Amino acid sequence: MNKAEQFLREKGIKSINELEDANDLVQYNAFVLQDIKAEQKDLQEKGASKEELAELEARLNSKTQEQIETLLKSVQSNQELVKELSKKQTVEFEVLSPFEKSIDDNLENIKKGASMPHSTKREFSVKTNFTATSVTNNTDSLRLPNIGQLAHRALSVWDSLPKLPVSPNQNGTVRYTDWDEATKVRAAAMVAEGGVFPESTAAFEEYSISLRKVGDTIPITEESLYDRARFTAELRMFLETNVNLITDQQVYSGDGTGNNMTGFNTTAIAYTPVASGISNPSLYDLLVKVKESMTAGKDSKYMPNVVYMNISDINRMKLEKDANFNYVAPPFASSGGGFFTVDGMIVVESNVVTSNTFTIADNRFIRVYEEPGMAVSTGLVGDQFKQDLITLKARRRANVLVRESDKQGVYKVTDIDAALVTLAL
Repeated sequence: MNKAEQFLREKGIKSINELEDANDLVQYNAFVLQDIKAEQKDLQEKGASKEELAELEARLNSKTQEQIETLLKSVQSNQELVKELSKKQTVEFEVLSPFEKSIDDNLENIKKGASMPHSTKREFSVKTNFTATSVTNNTDSLRLPNIGQLAHRALSVWDSLPKLPVSPNQNGTVRYTDWDEATKVRAAAMVAEGGVFPESTAAFEEYSISLRKVGDTIPITEESLYDRARFTAELRMFLETNVNLITDQQVYSGDGTGNNMTGFNTTAIAYTPVASGISNPSLYDLLVKVKESMTAGKDSKYMPNVVYMNISDINRMKLEKDANFNYVAPPFASSGGGFFTVDGMIVVESNVVTSNTFTIADNRFIRVYEEPGMAVSTGLVGDQFKQDLITLKARRRANVLVRESDKQGVYKVTDIDAALVTLAL
């Protein structure tokens, strides 16, 4: 005997229709659901067929309809009780899920049914929630049209210099005639009447530089060229940026060995600080003193206009404060229009410059010679033809030149801290 039947027997009745107390109805309903749940669990453990589960579902239908007919008698007098009853009909297995919600989902229909003749047929629809999983293989989304870009340092050195093209059939070489500094002597002097004129000496020498090649490659499939063109375009820009970054670094600090360029910082004159008795010298003071060394006696030619400096040293200069925590900004320094200048020289942030160093130049005398533009091409390497691969290649040919007679136009400080100490002496 199941729990529901035992409950009716204890009440001394044979049918649910004889139950008049609402609490008894709730209790009986709970026993019915427990009995069906136990039976359903037993069927599942025995590996019941779909037909047996369907029969159980039909029986649940019948039981639910029987309970609803009985509940209609008390709906008008106790609506809150009906809600409580519907909430208690929680069935935790899939077969019963459409019915466990039937009373709560159709409460309004139940109320209407209470005022209708009992002989009238009442139908209750079973609802299923529509959720994201209701759409199979859904690919709807907001697709962004662009691809994220990688960060890299600014090409500030390369961008700050004049470029001169080397035309085809020039052997990739730039030749020039310049002074032989070792033999140059200016001997002019005052001459007395009848006296012997002094004699200066000068010699010239031919020099040359060859274009150096910077390149990078990446293999891609033929399908990518056709099916994923926008990614191929990004890869092309990726290679071009890689080449530009190395070119920027080589123009500044290439050591001239092997295939390296000879960067203008490599050939720059190292500044030798002199004890100047400057009280609490700053980077501003050091810049002015280096400019003085460059132009003293040579101001007819050189006008230093650019300082290449690491961001850490630029901020060290900008953020300097006095004893009262006021920013120290001399009258010969200014910022505006995106430029920071000191004594007429634009400070260019370049992180190819080593911290605690800087280079000052009249950049009119730093020339970049190049095969115009960046060449990007494709080709086959090894057995790529068999693999349906192709190599994307980017290359640039260039070199940088500071002529022998123009080397005074570029100075460098190799130890800022040590130079500041000397200026204070």
